[in-house]
Amino acid sequence: MKAQNKPCDIKYLSISVGNEDCDDGVTAYDEKGNLVTKREDIPLHYWNFNLKIDVDEGKIMDWPNKKISVKVYMRAMDTGFYDYLDKNNNIIYQESGYVPDFLGVNSHAYGDCINFDTDVNGVILNWKEKNIKEKIIKYLGERLNNE
Repeated sequence: MKAQNKPCDIKYLSISVGNEDCDDGVTAYDEKGNLVTKREDIPLHYWNFNLKIDVDEGKIMDWPNKKISVKVYMRAMDTGFYDYLDKNNNIIYQESGYVPDFLGVNSHAYGDCINFDTDVNGVILNWKEKNIKEKIIKYLGERLNNE
């Protein structure tokens, strides 16, 4: 899909994925480090989730007002939908299928896995340190130039 905006206009990444491997998913912890087991207290659903990330901060939008951190290791395989949005939620680029490599924040995604940890406020750890926004901009630039 050709976009009016440039890759550097990106503000949000919207992700919708299903988990192909039921042994994988989301592990949640309270602010004291205790495992959270009540499904309704876990911010992301175990086998399927939709989230919107502020790419400047690596913050998951609409994080619940609970002090819960999560570890995500999800084999999404080819089930994902990824929308790259500007600050007004206009679509810059859309794609589906393979997991973009930059979503393997903790380890390489290999087109199959989403892997990241958050703090208790829904900020993805190491997002800024690993320059994920810059990786997204480069990724988008390559995709848009090939259309």
